[in-house]
Amino acid sequence: AIIISLLLSPVTVILVAMWANDLGGVSWEEGESKQVFNWHPVLMICAYAFMNVGSLIFRVTATSGYHASMRSEQDASPHSPTTYINQKKRGIVKLSHASIWSLSIIFGIVAMLAVFKSHNDPVNGYIANLYSFHSWVGVLVLSIYTLQFLVGVMAFGGLLSNNRVRSPLVLEIHKYTG
Repeated sequence: AIIISLLLSPVTVILVAMWANDLGGVSWEEGESKQVFNWHPVLMICAYAFMNVGSLIFRVTATSGYHASMRSEQDASPHSPTTYINQKKRGIVKLSHASIWSLSIIFGIVAMLAVFKSHNDPVNGYIANLYSFHSWVGVLVLSIYTLQFLVGVMAFGGLLSNNRVRSPLVLEIHKYTG
């Protein structure tokens, strides 16, 4: 299921990009509000595809906490070459995870800006912002994902040195809500 999910992520991006192209393409110019709006589905699907990849990277590379707990006691020795390699690999995966999520958040924010820009186009007229349930759910979801990202960076990115913040409970909450 993980491999299928990773393979379908770029497929969805390609299909939505083709759909946006059929709708007239994309633009960021005033007076082309429909093309500006077309950035929204393209960038949102990119954001969620990247979030999918960023979240599954630990499982694919076998560097999750679960995989670490499954290693034998002999490999868990702090002086073992295997432990050093696994810690190095885990650090690279954590950096990749944070980088991919950073890109996802940027995609999501620019996608929402595209909606506001298209709705507030002085040439084509104004459309009310945040007038639908979809809009409010979108703002809520992006806010929760941004909070999840910030907590992950603060707790596991080394910005907070408090051991209570890095506790297994916080990690489990981070994994579950992610």
